[in-house]
Amino acid sequence: MTYMERMMVRRGHPKNIIVGIVGFLWIIYFLWQHNWMWAVAVVVLSAVLGRLSTSGTKEETLAGTLLGKIMLLHLHPVNLTVQMAGLLFFSMGSGCIPRLTSWRRRRSFSSATCGDGTG
Repeated sequence: MTYMERMMVRRGHPKNIIVGIVGFLWIIYFLWQHNWMWAVAVVVLSAVLGRLSTSGTKEETLAGTLLGKIMLLHLHPVNLTVQMAGLLFFSMGSGCIPRLTSWRRRRSFSSATCGDGTG
């Protein structure tokens, strides 16, 4: 097995999937709170924990299972490119990644008015 095949099969290990789901929930929470530093920290920490949790795995036996075969099927470069582009568009559309022109839409404090219209 090549390095990429071993890494892809490890990503499909149930322990790594559980770590990834829990990490994703925390990432969404921190992004909802606009706390980018903790969101990036959780991304790195969940990647490290996922790797450590599957460190003693025999990739050849996992590649023989149905989930391993599905993971290896998605290793084709075109599939990876389409998945990454879809993730980028989803992230921009859901508001997780700010649009590049969002700085233009901010209101200045001078144009803000109070609720009673006194300005």
